[in-house]
Amino acid sequence: MESMKPYFDLIAEWLPNPWAQASLWITAGILLSLVSTYLLKRLHFWGSSKTKNSLDDLIVDNIRSPVRWSIIFIAIYFAFQSLQIEPMWLNILVSIEVTFVIFLWGIFVYRIV
Repeated sequence: MESMKPYFDLIAEWLPNPWAQASLWITAGILLSLVSTYLLKRLHFWGSSKTKNSLDDLIVDNIRSPVRWSIIFIAIYFAFQSLQIEPMWLNILVSIEVTFVIFLWGIFVYRIV
């Protein structure tokens, strides 16, 4: 988290309103998740669709959703940080986020196995 401090300071200087900062983080997360989904589709087209093994097709098809939502939840985490919520509530919200991410990756593993 300390390595992100310069970025938080830059955004705070550029956008002093915490709600605008949170909106920026969430928008960036959604855009980054869309880019990652596009890149995973291209990866599937370039590499795994040309192999005879069905496991790599299964992995690439099922990994899009957990990656997309993990990126969005990371952006929401940074949005919570910029809102400067009380530590108790921040811990509760982050715990809920982590639960969803673990659940999504658990579904991914279940589909692969």
